[in-house]
Amino acid sequence: MFNERSGRKMLAQAAGVLVVALVLCAGCGGSSGFLGTDSGLSAGSVFREAQKSGVRPVSIPDASPREGGVPLEVSFWGEGSYDPDGEIVKWEWNFSDQLNGADAWEDYTATGGAARHTYEHPGTQVAHLRVTDNDGNADSAFVKIKMRLDGGSEDPPPAPPAQAWPMFGYAAEHIRRSPFVGSHVNHLLWSYNLGANQLLSSPAVAADGTIYVGATNDTNRLFAINSGGTLKWDFTAGWSVRSSPAIGADGTIYFGCDDNNIYALYPDGTLKWTYATGGDVYSSPTIGPKGTIYVGSFDDKLYALNPDGTLKWTYLTGGSIHSSPAVSSDGTVYVGSDDNKLHAVNPDGTGKWTYDTGKKVWSSPAIGDGTIYFGGYDGKLYAVLTDGSLYWAVHGGGGPIFSSPALATDGTIYIGIMRFDSGPALLAFKSDGSLKWQSIAASKGIYSSPTVGADGTIYVGCQNGRLYAVNPDGTQLWSYPCQGDVDSSPAIGPDGSVYVASYNRLFAFGPSL
Repeated sequence: MFNERSGRKMLAQAAGVLVVALVLCAGCGGSSGFLGTDSGLSAGSVFREAQKSGVRPVSIPDASPREGGVPLEVSFWGEGSYDPDGEIVKWEWNFSDQLNGADAWEDYTATGGAARHTYEHPGTQVAHLRVTDNDGNADSAFVKIKMRLDGGSEDPPPAPPAQAWPMFGYAAEHIRRSPFVGSHVNHLLWSYNLGANQLLSSPAVAADGTIYVGATNDTNRLFAINSGGTLKWDFTAGWSVRSSPAIGADGTIYFGCDDNNIYALYPDGTLKWTYATGGDVYSSPTIGPKGTIYVGSFDDKLYALNPDGTLKWTYLTGGSIHSSPAVSSDGTVYVGSDDNKLHAVNPDGTGKWTYDTGKKVWSSPAIGDGTIYFGGYDGKLYAVLTDGSLYWAVHGGGGPIFSSPALATDGTIYIGIMRFDSGPALLAFKSDGSLKWQSIAASKGIYSSPTVGADGTIYVGCQNGRLYAVNPDGTQLWSYPCQGDVDSSPAIGPDGSVYVASYNRLFAFGPSL
């Protein structure tokens, strides 16, 4: 990404050549297979009009302060903006907060682009500066502004989960980052035969070390396995359990099923309640900050259920939902759908906005630093801001992205991609969308979602049949050959054991006792 002022100036000076180069690169991949930043973006620009004549102007916005407690008054200017072959004749700002819609451009030509705006609400927003030259060409770029509560954190800090790995993405925001250090060796502690021939469900781990995982086909059960690898109990559902279970603060286990039902079980494995949807439930439940259970269905709906199993609301998308919802601290719910969109849903179940990728969205979103990250069927990793505008998008150089992002403490985003060759399948991106490193050359790619340990080690399954542990610099720490495709996503227990499902077994890895 060329988000710095010098980068934008470089782009402008070579605009006629660079745009062509970006388009050509979008259809190719270097020897690494990485295609880089979406050719629709340049230097942080989120707006481009068809060029009319001459050379396009260059928008270079600036602001001060860029971070602070609410209410936050910010001064904006764009004096670095310029037009290589003429002059800028119009300056407009869109402050993109809750009081201004996405199309609310305000004219600041009289002040040469100088403006002030006060933000009243915590969160991250973007302010866009659009400049137009005397030929009618326009360019827009943005700066990010972070608002905190009372001068402290941007959002109220979430309470730590009561369970060790309570749901598919660890927390409601789906950061996929554990508070525990995982195993540094590929020592197999045990494996348990679940009797299935395909395992897509990912483990959840309770505070006492109990591991919960679903099984498909002939088994059709949810299993509870003790930390030592023995069966605690199993529950027979009406059909395959592809959904990953979620554990409530009170120990209730929630999961979806191909029989169209959402199940809730007591910690002893007995049925608490079921809720019938209108389609298969591949989506994994997410438990929100107030105990609300969010889950999608193949009937195109996102469901919000109360802990007692009663319906809170439904939200209709335009396609089946594979994605597991992510919930931000302000209660906004984000979920992907087969209608090609990421949906943002208000806490009351009304639509907030949608972002259209043009292809299905099976990946589950992750929320970090005011940005929503998710993968697309088009092979791109997307970063969308909380107002629904695109921050950046990069192509991974492979096939569709089913994997869901994991977020490291330093802002690095890890994602797996499907591959049709032997190129790298695990990618690490910086928070500005630039590639940090690539790892795990695999012929089939990665369906599994990465998990990050407390020390930064990344664990991920691969369709070549191996579980991998990767150091934060992208070098391989260890791998282990499992019995089939490892489509399940790893979880880390309170003792540092790493759990993952493959083919018909649940595996546990850790140091030898």
